[in-house]
Amino acid sequence: MLKTTTGRLIAAVLILVGAMLLLAPLFSPWYSYDIRWAGNPVGDHGTQNATYYLGPPWANGTIWYTSCGGYYAPCPRETQTSYSSAGENNTGMIAATSFGLLSAGFAFGIAGGVIGVVSRGRTSWAFPVITFAVLALVLAIAAPMLFAGALPGAFSKDFPVPTGVIRAYSGPWSSFSGSWTPVSGAAAWDTWGPLIGWYLSIAAFAVLLVGVILLMVFRKDPPRPATSPP
Repeated sequence: MLKTTTGRLIAAVLILVGAMLLLAPLFSPWYSYDIRWAGNPVGDHGTQNATYYLGPPWANGTIWYTSCGGYYAPCPRETQTSYSSAGENNTGMIAATSFGLLSAGFAFGIAGGVIGVVSRGRTSWAFPVITFAVLALVLAIAAPMLFAGALPGAFSKDFPVPTGVIRAYSGPWSSFSGSWTPVSGAAAWDTWGPLIGWYLSIAAFAVLLVGVILLMVFRKDPPRPATSPP
């Protein structure tokens, strides 16, 4: 059985580790949209990949494009742009909001973990450590859940489906993750879904959750043994 002070210290270390894990998703790719096409009348074929990062809509490099093939084009071609420049302002707002949530979660987690480690498990510091840890925990799960829930709607606003057949098929505007295969007369294969940054935020949440549970278990000192009357 762990001692109370040892349990608090382990919990604080886990909170610190979870907070550090929140730093990685801020600089890791979160989403990918891949397109392959082939078989048009002149036999053209190629691929295009859009990789999405978190950050402000106007920040260059939040979207990376890699393409290969096409008419007389070098292969591969790599370009970077911002959400605003790409005309994806709604998608950019989701990326910016998730970036802000994770940044705040990182700050709260670091504060809670450092206080917990420095205080060496003293009861008087339990409340601020638990408060910061819970805030970090909530923000850590809020970011990926918001991203997954709101992204298809943002894509549908940035890429509205026209009345014709173009973009009338499934894509990131219809679901958070999926694929689309050719139908009669079409020659394109699309896949889309989350990347490592999104999964890392879930992993950080899991570590923070374990830390918070330990903090709650060891938040109080054990009762002192009763003394016998003289």
